[in-house]
Amino acid sequence: MSLSNTSSTVSVSLNWKEQEYDHTASVDNTMRQTDWPALCRLAASLRDDVPCVPLDHATNGLNNMARLLQFEDGVLWVARVALRRSAADMAKLRIGGPFDTATAFFAAWADNARFPRSPDNIVDLMRGAPDTQAKQIVRAVDTFVSRFRAIAPRLARRHDRNRDRGPFPLCHPDFLHSNIVVDDANFDVLGIIDWEGACTLPWELVRFPRFLNAMPRRFGPSDGYDVDGQPHDTDEQQRWRERRAYVQTVAALEAREAPERGPVDRSLSACLADEHAQNLSYAIDAFEGGKVGVYDQLLDDLEEALPPGGESL
Repeated sequence: MSLSNTSSTVSVSLNWKEQEYDHTASVDNTMRQTDWPALCRLAASLRDDVPCVPLDHATNGLNNMARLLQFEDGVLWVARVALRRSAADMAKLRIGGPFDTATAFFAAWADNARFPRSPDNIVDLMRGAPDTQAKQIVRAVDTFVSRFRAIAPRLARRHDRNRDRGPFPLCHPDFLHSNIVVDDANFDVLGIIDWEGACTLPWELVRFPRFLNAMPRRFGPSDGYDVDGQPHDTDEQQRWRERRAYVQTVAALEAREAPERGPVDRSLSACLADEHAQNLSYAIDAFEGGKVGVYDQLLDDLEEALPPGGESL
């Protein structure tokens, strides 16, 4: 079989796309800067020196690009190349560890958490909003870490005192459709990719897949919801319905996977159905990303649901 670097030599049905998220880290730049012959020599060395060439099929995400490599015997590999040198470092939590308890994790996060925007920058972003609203957001951001530190010891004791010591779930930080590999013939899931940045987290920080992400109703303006707390936006309404359906699916799978006549582990479905836990997880992710919002309202609701007692971290 002859080798060629043209896409016509191979038939693939993948989600090939090219979207530029950052002009300083484009696919074109990475294509030019990557030593593809050296990469192919490395790939060949890992397959008993079977030669390979890069094909034209390429796609990209925020931090990495992927390109097909075709071996002389027809085998295809996917080569993932960082779009920027710091891509791997960006995914790290940078809070130390490992930790024996969820409480220790929360303490380390609070020690290292920094909101990436200044008060002046927040006010600039909210230009046009009432001064009182801008001041509320600045105050909410400024007090979020200290308030979180005060209630963190009570988080893991909400449902089970033993949960503070695990076991803890492995979490994928970028769980999107594009990172789920599916068989076109029968839609079976073949695998999950892009595990860079994956880590174990406290159950209170487990989130829905990114494609079911939804802003908590108390994080933004109240005029986006009716008197019953339901969103006015039809797309948001649909996402909430999909989230409820997802929880039901997870619960059904938990029951199916339970040992015969043994207890059913409902940890994941219970966590996803827990609005307070989901709000906290959203808030921590939003805080790290510099998203402005009414953080104090989420903590008010959470604190009301927590058991009394426990000294601050």
